[in-house]
Amino acid sequence: MAAGPNEVDNKDLHENVTENTDNDDDDDDDDDESTPLPADHVRVLWLDESETTQSLDDVIVVDRAFLHGDYVAAASNATGQVGVVVDVNITVDLSTIDGKLINHVSSKDLKRVRDFQVGDYVVLGPWLGRIDDVLDNVTVMFDDASVCKVLKADPLRLKPVGKNLLEDARYPYYPGQRVKASSSSVFKNSRWLSGLWKASRLEGTVTNVTAGSAFVYWIASAGYGPDSSITPSEEQNPKNLRLLACFSHANWQLGDWCLLPSLKPLSTVSHGKTSLDKSESDSEVGHEETKSDLSVEPSSSSLAGSKGSVHETWPLHRKKFRKVVVKRDKKSRKKEEHFEKALQITSTKTRVDVAWQDGNIQRGLDSISLIPIENPGDHEFVAEQYVVEKPSDGNDDDSGDVSRVGVVKSVNAKERTACVRWLKSVARAEDPKEFDKEEIVSVYELEGHQDYDYCYGDVVVRLPSSHEAADVAEYEVKGDGAKNEGCTNFSDLSWVGNITGLRNGDIEVTWADGMVSMVGPQAIYVVGRDDDDDDSVGGGSEASDDAASWETVEDTEMDSLQMALEDLGMQNASAMSLDGEEHTTENVQTNGALSIPLAALGFMTRLASGIFSRGQRSTDDSSVNSGGDNEVLPHNLSDSSAVQTPICGIKEEDGVVEESDATAELLSESSRSEVGSSRFKGFDIVKDPLDHYYLGANAQNNAGRRWLKKVQQDWNILKKNLPDGIYVRVYENRMDLLRAVIVGAYGTPYQDGLFFFDFHLPPEYPDVPPSAYYHSGGWRINPNLYEEGKVCLSLLNTWTGRGNEVWDPSSSSILQVLVSLQGLVLNSKPYFNEAGYDKQVGTPEGEKNSFSYNENTFLLNCKTIMYLIRRPPKDFEDLVKEHFRERGYYILKACDAYMKGYLIGSLSEDASICESSIANANSVGFKLMLAKIVPKLLLALNEVGADCQEFKHLQDSA
Repeated sequence: MAAGPNEVDNKDLHENVTENTDNDDDDDDDDDESTPLPADHVRVLWLDESETTQSLDDVIVVDRAFLHGDYVAAASNATGQVGVVVDVNITVDLSTIDGKLINHVSSKDLKRVRDFQVGDYVVLGPWLGRIDDVLDNVTVMFDDASVCKVLKADPLRLKPVGKNLLEDARYPYYPGQRVKASSSSVFKNSRWLSGLWKASRLEGTVTNVTAGSAFVYWIASAGYGPDSSITPSEEQNPKNLRLLACFSHANWQLGDWCLLPSLKPLSTVSHGKTSLDKSESDSEVGHEETKSDLSVEPSSSSLAGSKGSVHETWPLHRKKFRKVVVKRDKKSRKKEEHFEKALQITSTKTRVDVAWQDGNIQRGLDSISLIPIENPGDHEFVAEQYVVEKPSDGNDDDSGDVSRVGVVKSVNAKERTACVRWLKSVARAEDPKEFDKEEIVSVYELEGHQDYDYCYGDVVVRLPSSHEAADVAEYEVKGDGAKNEGCTNFSDLSWVGNITGLRNGDIEVTWADGMVSMVGPQAIYVVGRDDDDDDSVGGGSEASDDAASWETVEDTEMDSLQMALEDLGMQNASAMSLDGEEHTTENVQTNGALSIPLAALGFMTRLASGIFSRGQRSTDDSSVNSGGDNEVLPHNLSDSSAVQTPICGIKEEDGVVEESDATAELLSESSRSEVGSSRFKGFDIVKDPLDHYYLGANAQNNAGRRWLKKVQQDWNILKKNLPDGIYVRVYENRMDLLRAVIVGAYGTPYQDGLFFFDFHLPPEYPDVPPSAYYHSGGWRINPNLYEEGKVCLSLLNTWTGRGNEVWDPSSSSILQVLVSLQGLVLNSKPYFNEAGYDKQVGTPEGEKNSFSYNENTFLLNCKTIMYLIRRPPKDFEDLVKEHFRERGYYILKACDAYMKGYLIGSLSEDASICESSIANANSVGFKLMLAKIVPKLLLALNEVGADCQEFKHLQDSA
């Protein structure tokens, strides 16, 4: 959940406003050609409809909006511990339409203009959904007292008069609002409750608003009951929906329109405006008859559309109807004199309860004493969070051990350590949990439990197959403290609810029927988090261009890279792309709705091996498929069907292309790497790509002369211009394949590491960029390099870009890709590679997260080194052995310096302390984790012949 906007007060104008900066909305950058927002300024939207740019010195934050589950930090210590909002209480000031003020009203006393709004979670039988759109039924009263109801009003045809800029799109209409139709047909086709249609009636006052139709995205089913397998239709009658509104009181914002039931109805003060109340608005004209024989002359408004005189004698058969209309009109007028008008929120005061990382809970904190944490770091664990112990070395795929599962008791944010209560392993999911022991561990030793990931405010459903476990692990508390036997069918609404508390590893859920339960983590499933996430991932992203631009690179780095490319004759430097977090796509039904039995299939399967245990993740890269847009068949070492096409046998439609002089020259000059060679060639041609990731891809047998010419050109560029630290191998039998390794540069957390990439040149190359796969070993060491091997780079069209950031068939090359990976991806502060995170550069939150990211990245670099020593990629066995034999001493020297507290990436090329080295910078948690890794790293480096004698003391560091 994301925190809402700030409310600020202008020192000069003394008005309440909503703060809005360019940083808040990247999507508007392309459409808004106005002058960029100056530094230290904010755009302010005022309640009087004006919009201005103000200096930060001229505004004061008077309130901040938060939701349950938001991450926060103390404004006085932005880099200190993180907390989670566990409760929200809002007091508001209201303004009537005529300007009268009502102060200090609790948001819990407010009522919505209509019951449903976009984003609400709703229940229909055994189905849970989220409202994507609402069409309003709007009752309009005209100045002559005629009343009609516009069904499913179109805001483009029935428009507010003098619409306030702060009117929330959630409430396009509200009682007391003046509206005007774009044409008389709007009201002609409406339901008339009083009077008859007149073409001249175009403007009136809204007296009542109800939801006429709701469009629902169905997320999950309860999994049982007669209708659980039949997805409801998208459009629904709101009367059939049940609102899941556990936290609706926390969802009010500045400028919202609301109703205050405790306030006595206000009489109209001008124009004789009246309206029908809600009960009357749903009635039809002429529904009831009168027994009165009193003759009443009709008014002009009640006889709208009649051309005769008002004194004209009426036919007898119409007199009865006439009496009904007139009498009903009088009754309506009397009731319309006192209708409930909407009020606008003009000020808010928010107080929140926060559960801090140290385990303490503070209540009633003023919201301005907190700042929102939009992007908490990967290792910002909080109390009561389920975690899994990560392996401390690179041998996790060979180990049969089971990772421990625990619950965080507290976290020391400064030292990056956590107190964890480990759970004893159980044989069956339904067995009650039992804590084993408490232990202080490094946060880098932990990762969030992939199944038990819960937070305050989450929407959850009860898993159908876990009822037996729920009966053991759950007790349900009613108002009198009595137990409930549990959910037996969906009709009691006890199968869906919100998380309202976390205690001792159990989850408190407030169900839709009002029941409160403590359940075990195996009994529920969080919905609405991964099932329909709209964030951009990989290729085809709709993210703004700004998020994938050169702005993510520091100027000095950009200049250095540009100079390097110019030295190589590559004027069109490519820009790297920045990807956001990848999201898991759950199993979906053909109609797009998520069925809980399907979505939780993997979840329930894992429970079979024990609820509080978890098997190791395989890191064999041969079993990992590419996650990018350029998806191909996974390689198969025993696949004999792969086409092996000799260089001289490239076929074209009209014949065979003879072996070119350039290719022959490359082959004749190229000498195979010799075992024991003191120098490993930067570029070389080898024979068989037996373990190449793209071995199963279509070979180059269908490629033409242009393809061959481009490949030869790339080979020549690589042979002559490869910079230090990049090594490439191409294949004489598969010119469409290529393998490269990049050596991590000093001054980065990747120093002296090796990073391998496989490339495939498709038949459409160079019209399309090559496909790329990263040999991760199972670790995510960079925002652009994924565990499953995906390489996110605009130059590869796996992320958005613009200009020279994207692939250009006429000028781009493999060398540009490799230089971009070396200089822009594997850089000194990779945290800011994440899409949009460049805006955090220099901020306390950003620098804190970057520091933590570098610590963890160095730890993963050490694990990757051990992994590569055990499994060197084919044709690079000599390089791996020689590199780590020569650089092993400096790798251990760096570890020793970092154990002593020197900042990651602040050492010289020979891992010596230099002027820029910062002492006492690393956290205790980092040192604890490194102490577990270094002894195994030392043994691995010793095996390849590295000089480790000076660092024998590190063997005892664990």
